[in-house]
Amino acid sequence: MKITETHYIKGKKKYHRVTSLCNVLHDPCYENLCRAKGFHAVDQIYEKAASRGKSIHAAMRIIAEGKFSGFIEDVYKKQENIFPDIQAGREWLEDYIKNKKIAFIEKTFFSDKLEFAGTPDLVITQNDKTAILIDYKTGAKIAPTARLQTAAYAHLIKENTGLKITKRIIIHLRNGKYKIIPLESDLNVDFYLFSYIITINNQLNII
Repeated sequence: MKITETHYIKGKKKYHRVTSLCNVLHDPCYENLCRAKGFHAVDQIYEKAASRGKSIHAAMRIIAEGKFSGFIEDVYKKQENIFPDIQAGREWLEDYIKNKKIAFIEKTFFSDKLEFAGTPDLVITQNDKTAILIDYKTGAKIAPTARLQTAAYAHLIKENTGLKITKRIIIHLRNGKYKIIPLESDLNVDFYLFSYIITINNQLNII
């Protein structure tokens, strides 16, 4: 499998990435920053934020796998700009997963029918064969599209495994603290909105 900025490529087939589809929606913060600082400066800010987010996500994956110790932990300790957030995430995660069963850690799922794919951060199964979807966020604010993104992941999980997502939780890691944000909007409505993005993109070829 090959991953580009906008697509997952499996064999000869291309699947739109969930995050790229969500980014099709207008981001007023980006436009306002561009007016204030210029496009080049803002692109550098976004690239730095993306790199920070990827590093924290990678650490959270290692923690979930139970491998965050010794040399690996020492390497992250040297990254003083992100280690407090990683420690906060670790505190939450190690306590949360006690006596719970992890179903998937950053597993990529594909929808052949709708031609999109995504990689949920963490999926926890419950005794009644339903599941909890966990999504980590590291930016200054949680974008409204988090609802649509997690609804898309829930659809992918249901389509590929039969597991029904009954809870979606955002874990916001910022300034050395974690904040738990349950998403209580209607899952079906959120996916309905996401499906509109697919339709718009297919018509206009935005990505």
